[in-house]
Amino acid sequence: MSFSSLCLAVLIMSLLRKLHCTRNYIHMNLFVSFIFRAIAVIIKEVIFQVMYTNLPRDEIGWNSYTKSTMLFVCKASKVSLEYFVGCNYFWLLVEAIFLHTLLFTAVLTRKRLLKKYMIIGWGTPLLFVIPWTVAKTLYENKSCWLHNIRWIWWIIRGPITLSVIVSIMPYEFHLKWLVFLL
Repeated sequence: MSFSSLCLAVLIMSLLRKLHCTRNYIHMNLFVSFIFRAIAVIIKEVIFQVMYTNLPRDEIGWNSYTKSTMLFVCKASKVSLEYFVGCNYFWLLVEAIFLHTLLFTAVLTRKRLLKKYMIIGWGTPLLFVIPWTVAKTLYENKSCWLHNIRWIWWIIRGPITLSVIVSIMPYEFHLKWLVFLL
């Protein structure tokens, strides 16, 4: 239901030209990030279902099973899921930055900021998902990365936690960060 509602909202917002503005572009990107997250969850669950229902019964089968391309696909789905979770949080941060911009800085043009918002929302998660993927590959490359070593997990959770903290900070603090980011 959520997935179809988000798809309908994005469709309506993209088709109606009267709704084209920076605020709605930000909303649309947030909705799209939630749509991609839902798709990534569904794909991950389908992959888990396929992987763990067709388990081999002999040693030769297990050796080929652990080296199969299905394991790579499973890890790729986990990476994409973590990326889209990061995008969700950073698009929420963009929403907060935009609201702050509306309330406190009428000097900046909103058109010019949309590109920076896009970089924050879609680009920033790459800055921590790529190192997390490398760390998982080097230090925890077992099965489908279902288990987490704490320091590796914080490669992703640290920036997401920081984005939430920045989003809920008082407005005086936001002004300093806004000047820094923009």
